[in-house]
Amino acid sequence: MGTQIGGNAQNTEDSDLGSLPANAQLVQLADDLMVYTTSEGEARYIYNEIWADGCYDGAEIPDNPFIVDVGANIGLFTIYMRRKYPLARVLAFEPAPANFLLMRQNLKLANVRTSPPGVVGGVESHPMAVGAEDGRAKLRYYPNLPGNSTLRPEDKEPLRAALQESMAEEFAAACFDVYETVDVRVCTLQSILECREIKRIDLVKIDVEGAELAVLQGIGTLWNRVRNIMVETMESTGVREEIEALLKEKGFAIKKKSADGLTVIHAYRKNEGKIAADPGGCFNLG
Repeated sequence: MGTQIGGNAQNTEDSDLGSLPANAQLVQLADDLMVYTTSEGEARYIYNEIWADGCYDGAEIPDNPFIVDVGANIGLFTIYMRRKYPLARVLAFEPAPANFLLMRQNLKLANVRTSPPGVVGGVESHPMAVGAEDGRAKLRYYPNLPGNSTLRPEDKEPLRAALQESMAEEFAAACFDVYETVDVRVCTLQSILECREIKRIDLVKIDVEGAELAVLQGIGTLWNRVRNIMVETMESTGVREEIEALLKEKGFAIKKKSADGLTVIHAYRKNEGKIAADPGGCFNLG
């Protein structure tokens, strides 16, 4: 069971960003991991997906990797990778304001070192989406199922229908008919990385609820910097084959893991071995 946290619960490190959501709960996912979440069931599902099922394991990366977490949600993947690779530098992006605040608090709870823009080391997080073009977009935020918040709400119709059939109309309505529309900033991976000294990206993890192809298209001219990509995609969106074709076109080999209508595509460069990470430079998104 979770512990209800009032609307004034606040991350002192991020007090300028606002309070945690009024329905935030402090949930113990493991003996050594507690997190704030607005959906305990969803947090446990994601935890099991990452820790127990190892859905993002398998990439050959150095001991001090540079990792980009696109669609960081409440921070579980970033926490996992920092524990697995204590020297990892992570650039994390989460556009939903509530999820971003929860992520920042969870990094603090997990004793993960965070860094302000322009400072090398630890985790640098940004409240924005990543896409095919720089600009603005409308994010549909589902407060009762926040990990499904999306720039492409039409892609959630099959899941809503499945929930209605397997559970009840009331449950499906609570999950997907209650939402907020949030205007968010969108940046491409190319615009984020092209002017920086980072020449090697060891792993890009993408979990963006239907917008995976747009994130990949936004890599632009920087494909040669990327060594591994992990993309989670819903089979119902029908874009998996297009994603795989693009990755192969860019010189990647493909492995896949599939379960419950989701596929995690691991794209990797062949015959590179465990090469030392690029020493890199500072981030500064402004």
